[in-house]
Amino acid sequence: MSSSINDKKRRPHTATGLGKNNGSTPKRQPAIHKENPNPDLNRAFSGQIHTNQGYNPTWIDLWHDIEADLGGLIKSLEQAYFQWQTSLNVGQNLALSNAEWHTLLTSFRSEIALLNLRVSDYNIQVPLPTFQKPLYEADSIITKLPDQAG
Repeated sequence: MSSSINDKKRRPHTATGLGKNNGSTPKRQPAIHKENPNPDLNRAFSGQIHTNQGYNPTWIDLWHDIEADLGGLIKSLEQAYFQWQTSLNVGQNLALSNAEWHTLLTSFRSEIALLNLRVSDYNIQVPLPTFQKPLYEADSIITKLPDQAG
């Protein structure tokens, strides 16, 4: 008798069957999110509350404007890059083409700097630090172009 009591004291979960997993019921599985693997639930919840009440805060509109402006800047940079590449392939004046391209890069960097000021304004307006966005780096955007232009 004392040996069975000692066994139960040494292995309390196996004696009662609590610690067993026979493989028929899998343990807790992580949630699967197809679009975003790490969704910001606070943002989704607060956004849903605001939308349900018919209110759209100015900082949300500001962020949509910033994203739209960034998309336009990147699109115009890509178009200028492909025009520059075709002018190099055709054999136009190389010095003039390179000078124009570097002028475009300089103007793109200044536009990104202005956009970063708007991102800083956005970061001040948001109600939670989790909503804040990082500043954009012009050089990292430029290096994402094909053949790493710049």
